[in-house]
Amino acid sequence: VGARAEQAKSLMGKIAIANAKVAYTYFRQVFSEPRWVRLAAEGARPQRPLWASTGTKNPTYPDTLYLDGLIGSETVNTAPPATLQAFLSHGTVARTLDRGVRQAEEQLQALAELGVDLGEITQDLQEQGVAAFAKSFAALMEAIAEKRERLLISWQPVAGNLGGHEQVVSDALAELAAARILPRIWAHDHTVWSADPAEIADRLGWLHTVEVMQDNLHLLRALTIAARADGYTQALLLGMGGSSLAPEVLRKTFGVQAGFLDLAVLDSTDPGAVLAASDAQDPARTLYVVSTKSGGTVETLSLFKFFYNQVAAADRAGRAGAHFVAITDPGSQLAKLAEQFDFREVFLNDPTIGGRYSALSFFGLVPAALIGLDLPMLLGRALAAACGSDSCVQAADSPAAWLGVAVAELAKAGSDKLTLVASPAIHGFGDWLEQLIAESTGKEGKGILPVVGEPVGAPEVYGADRAFVYLRLDGDATLDPEVARLEAAGHPVLRVRLQDRYDLGGQFFLWELAIAIAGHRLGIHPFNQPNVEAAKIQARDLVAAYTRDGSLPKEEPQLVDGQLSVFGANGFEGAQRALAGFVAH
Repeated sequence: VGARAEQAKSLMGKIAIANAKVAYTYFRQVFSEPRWVRLAAEGARPQRPLWASTGTKNPTYPDTLYLDGLIGSETVNTAPPATLQAFLSHGTVARTLDRGVRQAEEQLQALAELGVDLGEITQDLQEQGVAAFAKSFAALMEAIAEKRERLLISWQPVAGNLGGHEQVVSDALAELAAARILPRIWAHDHTVWSADPAEIADRLGWLHTVEVMQDNLHLLRALTIAARADGYTQALLLGMGGSSLAPEVLRKTFGVQAGFLDLAVLDSTDPGAVLAASDAQDPARTLYVVSTKSGGTVETLSLFKFFYNQVAAADRAGRAGAHFVAITDPGSQLAKLAEQFDFREVFLNDPTIGGRYSALSFFGLVPAALIGLDLPMLLGRALAAACGSDSCVQAADSPAAWLGVAVAELAKAGSDKLTLVASPAIHGFGDWLEQLIAESTGKEGKGILPVVGEPVGAPEVYGADRAFVYLRLDGDATLDPEVARLEAAGHPVLRVRLQDRYDLGGQFFLWELAIAIAGHRLGIHPFNQPNVEAAKIQARDLVAAYTRDGSLPKEEPQLVDGQLSVFGANGFEGAQRALAGFVAH
């Protein structure tokens, strides 16, 4: 059994190319026979082999695997944009299709000896592929019809009253178009933000994640079907920040579809919160989703250990691992733990996607599948918002460009408190947006402060440092009067329209691109997170200190005022004697 397992492992990532090499050899043979020579003399041309959708779906494989290995004359290769960009960056241009054919034949023979029927697999893939293309075509036609309808009624996804800053925003959009910022972003040009490619060139996978996830929907369907068939009725997501916010938004917004798993999110190590989550779950019927990009987040791994021990104690069959699913980057500590503890499934995310930009990747969509969302529709709305080619839109026409430039220019003019007002049915979206804006723009002494969950007040209670974003579902006029009063008083109000809740798929992408553009206008790098990383290091240091000493380092208060002690960072020179002065300082 061990030898067969090793043989099977040695074939992983090789069979597709081996199959193509053998097929290409047959193609060359057919189109060199005397019959073809006579036809060619009469002007006939060969139907060339086409290698379709040659992006690398498995992030553990090289991103140019199927381009490097499928180069030969008289062939066509339909590569996704991200794969083509990767090949232009570091691919190898060499004729490879007609090399190593004997080895390819041996690999196919070894696969057959393992009892794997390649013919059956390819037939199944062909049927799945045709069905997927048909569904994509139907979604495309639906999107075209919807866009036509919107154009006919002059439906605008974004608009607003900029409080006297219209000309500044218009000039900035013209500069954006002249510098070709949108095409350069889509070309992964790090110089849009910095001369240094660090944490930029390897952080732009979110631009193409919609297409990648469309190719992986069958994996999400399979997980959901199997979990329901095995009697799971609950799911608990264990994750912090970017790993948990999008799933929580989707759960709040859509609820749980009939017959699917009721999802809860635990993103806290507070003992009360952990015990409350534990009490609300039946371990025998709960699927635990352990979600961390780095795979080494102390809080998330601590939660995993806690719940794994609970499940192991309750599972008499000794299959505790079947209750767990992992979402992480390739090669992470969590990926290794998932293999060690025999998790039900491991979803390896594209490592070039940062946590707060991961809503439309496995991090957001695995939980979405478990609660029964229509993922093709959600991704279709995202795809409609993701148009970014040079010929598609110019900066002045792009909703993301307008939105990003508007919030940046308003912030530069002093209106840097961006307050979200949202239709009640989608109010949860603000929790995700808050992190995206705060962590992406709050650095180098610049930034935009998101204000979320604040009741709309009278216009006079707000200062000149406020700007508002109104996310409005079509047909929901609940907050129209309050927003109209803000506009009438001269406060900047950016209006974002959604036709229904599934437009959140488009909103995730719209805001990711908009904030990336805002970072360009503010002159900051939107993809790194120095303070977050510093906090993680400090957390690890504290855990190490507790493990070593049995206690946490003693912290001295910065101020003691009666029974109140104030703790904070050092560096308050001449600390104020009274609480009011300390806070003002």
